[in-house]
Amino acid sequence: MENVQHIQYRERTIPLFYHPHNCGMPNDARTTERTIELALTDFWLTRVNEQAMEIGAVTPYYFPGRLLEVVDPTDAYPLVSKKESLFSVNMKGKNILSISTLEHIGTHDYNKISAKEDGISVLHKIIAQSKSFLITFPIGYNWRLENYVGNTRFCESIMINYYYRSLAHNDWKHTRHYGVIKNIPYGPLWANALAILEKQG
Repeated sequence: MENVQHIQYRERTIPLFYHPHNCGMPNDARTTERTIELALTDFWLTRVNEQAMEIGAVTPYYFPGRLLEVVDPTDAYPLVSKKESLFSVNMKGKNILSISTLEHIGTHDYNKISAKEDGISVLHKIIAQSKSFLITFPIGYNWRLENYVGNTRFCESIMINYYYRSLAHNDWKHTRHYGVIKNIPYGPLWANALAILEKQG
């Protein structure tokens, strides 16, 4: 199977993103899902004129200093501007970015995040408060979150896309249908499917 170098998103051809930190390089047989997530992040940030709050610190490792508001209660990276609960931060009227973060909430992956808080609750808050958002999470990691997203009828301004690949290659394909990807497992080498939620402001 052929490894792809671009994906189609919103009728645009977007090149995949490569980086040596937890991502991968063009000649690697297998890269992480960050190649898609960060490609879409770069595209989205340009569209919102770089004005966004990030929930969960990911961009500081790839685009240091590009976002001034980065919220993460557990990450010690110096460019995290708010080390507080995702539930206490004010998101009203903001463009919200969240990359592979919601699936960890309520799973005990990070000890400082209460088990009573979950990714669905964060999603509700983002939808209710934000002006626009881009949210990604892997399929096969948090079944409750992905099943909720896949089977909920959101308002028309929220678009959901899925990308999926075989277990051995970077042969990413696109679908809008949860049924195509709902049984795809996570691992053993990173995500094999990815959910992308976007709301335009």
